[in-house]
Amino acid sequence: MVKRKILIATKTYPSISTKYRETVCTAGILLDDDEQPVEWVRIYPIRFRSLDFDRRYPR
Repeated sequence: MVKRKILIATKTYPSISTKYRETVCTAGILLDDDEQPVEWVRIYPIRFRSLDFDRRYPR
């Protein structure tokens, strides 16, 4: 798995999913190695409430 740096721009309110339980859709800007913006990305699904506290991010 390749790690990429993404600047989080927004996230949705958690919604219930039968497949993933509770999910959050997040949008951010993919950054290159010089931390310059490259493109918008969508990150889905994220089980936000099951993330470790130090891995959670503000909206």
